[in-house]
Amino acid sequence: MPLSPKAFHLLEVLAERRPNAVSQDDLRKELWPDTVMGGTTIARLVSELRAAIGDDRHEPIIRTVHRFGYAFAELATEEHVGPAAVIASFAIQWGSQLVPLCAGENLIGRSP
Repeated sequence: MPLSPKAFHLLEVLAERRPNAVSQDDLRKELWPDTVMGGTTIARLVSELRAAIGDDRHEPIIRTVHRFGYAFAELATEEHVGPAAVIASFAIQWGSQLVPLCAGENLIGRSP
């Protein structure tokens, strides 16, 4: 499904700051640095993004933080291509998703 540049930028901001919630004010400043925009503009972008990524109400990828903003709630993994990539023989199940473990140390959780 096509995604507008602003909706893609929203996805980038939420993914970079995961798992922390981003306030609507911060999103406005990030997406429209020199313009005053209304709250429904962000809500429309979130709706577009949710439709594009197939967000499910029961297990949301983009979480609404009422009266504050939004957060990227999905477990995210980074994939490396090349010799460093290792096919895992072990994985962790997160809901219906399997997260492969690479050889060596794997960090699990949100805090350092």
